[in-house]
Amino acid sequence: MKIIKRQFPHSPILSRCIYCGTSAGELTREHIVPRGLNGQFTLQRASCKQCSNTTKEIERQILQGPVWEPRTKMRMSTRHKGQRPKTFPVLIEREGHRDEINVQIEKLPAWLWLPVFRLPAFIDKRHHDKRVETHNVSGGVWILSGQRLVKELGEELNADSIALTVTYTGHDFGRLLAKIAYGFAIREFGVRIIDHAYVLSAIRGDSKDIGK
Repeated sequence: MKIIKRQFPHSPILSRCIYCGTSAGELTREHIVPRGLNGQFTLQRASCKQCSNTTKEIERQILQGPVWEPRTKMRMSTRHKGQRPKTFPVLIEREGHRDEINVQIEKLPAWLWLPVFRLPAFIDKRHHDKRVETHNVSGGVWILSGQRLVKELGEELNADSIALTVTYTGHDFGRLLAKIAYGFAIREFGVRIIDHAYVLSAIRGDSKDIGK
């Protein structure tokens, strides 16, 4: 797979936290796309300690949650390589009975299920009740690399079907997407041109209106 990298302008020099606005204390580097997803672009002196801890927790919920298996399978960046799981649980169905078994990562494909959200309620002016609404009946889209491995594993286990359970918390994933989009906006345009960033309170966790 050929990866095409867009050339962004040099990272802007920041002197205050892009999330809360404070200039007090040490400001740390912020990865726009998480390092655990092989993110390349960073903002220097971009977040205070408190906001940095907040965004790290958002990333942790996703990186060690619903995308943990494909990250491990594709050997994406991690500071703790020795903690990569060697097995993952899958659900198999055999003659009408379901069972959960642990399978070696080498025998699994890279499974990735991504939620597909509706437009933010702020855009289409619909009523918002704090939920994060998905776009269609299934709520998302499967991306599967290595279907041959599924077939081979099914034959090895004599299974009628194989499934992986993936659990997203809509607010956490929405906050991660907002953090990434906001970071790219800062890198592209600078912080001063953005008069008001509607997503900041949700990124910081002050509100639960990311669906809006």
